[in-house]
Amino acid sequence: MATDIFFFPFMAPGHMIPTVDMAELFASLRPKGNHGHPPLNENIKELARKFLNAITKLQESFEMLLEETRPDFLVADMFFPWANDAATKFGILRLVFHGTSLFVLFVGKCIRQYETYKKVASDLKPFFSKSSKRNKDDKGASA
Repeated sequence: MATDIFFFPFMAPGHMIPTVDMAELFASLRPKGNHGHPPLNENIKELARKFLNAITKLQESFEMLLEETRPDFLVADMFFPWANDAATKFGILRLVFHGTSLFVLFVGKCIRQYETYKKVASDLKPFFSKSSKRNKDDKGASA
């Protein structure tokens, strides 16, 4: 039995390209698949303001699409936070596509959690969080 997966990327190259790559990976595991895009889709550089305003108005139409098609799984971009509510409403599993690397997210979490940057005398001095391993040559502050 085929699994229907919807991919809903943010329309910017840094989001579309990795989402399409992910879709191709999923499709290679289960060869049956359909794909498409809205007619006259444009790059975000050409329609930035209109597109960003339209994002807030997509939820109702998107919910109608989900209700009509009932995919098994949804991969939606982080810029569509309401997609989680829509997926939950129809009992659809959801994965959030986050374009930032896991390493960057982890470092940001550690910086906020341990606040080691507050122990550094200068903004130009390196610092290390509790979660990072220190070498003997490290000269930055460590919590």
